[in-house]
Amino acid sequence: MRKFYVLGAMLAITFSNAQTAKKSFFKKSDTGLHKPFVSNLKESSIKFQQAADFDNAIISMVDQDDAQIIAADDFQLTEAVKVDKFVFYGTQDYDDLPDYLLGAKMYIFNDDNGKPAGTPTNAGNAVAAINLRGSSAIAISTENPWEFTIDVNVTQALGQTLTLDANKRYWVAFAPIVDLGDEYGADSSEIFYWAGTPTGNFAEPVLIDEEDLFQAGATDWSTISDLTGDPMPGMAFSITGETALGTGEVYSNRKNVSVYPNPAVSVVNVKANGKHAITKTEIYDMNGKLVTSSASNSIDVEKLPKAVYLVKVYAGSKVIETTKLIKK
Repeated sequence: MRKFYVLGAMLAITFSNAQTAKKSFFKKSDTGLHKPFVSNLKESSIKFQQAADFDNAIISMVDQDDAQIIAADDFQLTEAVKVDKFVFYGTQDYDDLPDYLLGAKMYIFNDDNGKPAGTPTNAGNAVAAINLRGSSAIAISTENPWEFTIDVNVTQALGQTLTLDANKRYWVAFAPIVDLGDEYGADSSEIFYWAGTPTGNFAEPVLIDEEDLFQAGATDWSTISDLTGDPMPGMAFSITGETALGTGEVYSNRKNVSVYPNPAVSVVNVKANGKHAITKTEIYDMNGKLVTSSASNSIDVEKLPKAVYLVKVYAGSKVIETTKLIKK
């Protein structure tokens, strides 16, 4: 049976027109733990994942009039990642969320002493800010009644590749935009709740209600436990993508190519150690930017700044060696 924890706040027809119905940020039920739906995700592309506990969820939603209450959770990647998607897991009392989903808001912030370094209305310093309505960059699916996944195609939404660093703390804030409609206000059954997770990492998740719609004083980032009295280890979401060329690169221990001298001052030589015929060599900086490329076995690096670089050596279209190069 599902239960609501009342905070004494008021919510009615829409967030922006609160009047009579007492509801809470937090919903809890005892129907059991569920795994997130990952059937449409390749395991090899999942770079971060927190499983969904759909029975413990926090309100995180924007209504049709742009009134918003948004939750956020922190994360850290073990390797630098070119992000493809963020996938969020959540629930509502009705099973018709796909019919009323208008879009989504999503922000990625740096960490500021255990809280996001920015807010939805002051997101000028956000790592990424996504605000979409009616876009194909947002997709929703379900495998069980009242339980949903919402995919945000980050590359499509931003129009460019987003690369997140390894071993750096970030926060993701997320809320779908839902058309509550006047007819649904009394019981709030259309409201979306972002699912929690039993295996959260790092800091406790937070929530912000900048217009104080719930009259709980959460006009700045506030921890879930402070608002509800119930601890929530984290929020349920997945990140998919590919390893970015840089600090997260997985290097081969098998040397198909010799790169010398290393460190180098003016010229770098590449020589195949087996049957491969080298066709191209590319040198990248540690941010993944291509700085020079050559089809020759000797590459002029004299004008490159002193730094550590990555060398990719090709045989045809296949990379046969990736190694580090120190430029002195």
